[in-house]
Amino acid sequence: MFNNIKTKNDVFLVALKLAKDTATSKINSERDQAILSGVEFNGRAYQSDDKSVSDLIAVATLSIINNDIIVPWLTTQNEVVDLDSTDIQLLAGLFAAQKTAHIIEARKRKDLVILAETIEQVEVI
Repeated sequence: MFNNIKTKNDVFLVALKLAKDTATSKINSERDQAILSGVEFNGRAYQSDDKSVSDLIAVATLSIINNDIIVPWLTTQNEVVDLDSTDIQLLAGLFAAQKTAHIIEARKRKDLVILAETIEQVEVI
């Protein structure tokens, strides 16, 4: 990357690329942190780490087969809450919707980074 720098414009282009790469990494990190920050459902906060979501998807699948299922689930405050099949499916849907929203928001910001023509434009994204 640095071997072909011959002009001020080359320096600018390298600096712009570095700014864009840094911004993209920051956006990805913020997206991932937002996805893992949990969700609020019926006034309680629930974890949204990969294991929690995977466990919930398994239980949601089971709840489709057995509508009468009641599953004790831990909130982020370690409170045990009994979730019925409707709650389980709604919570799983909420996880999916929030993850999708964070991914789409990050994509929009990264698209702005791609279109930026100056370091100043990148820094305000």
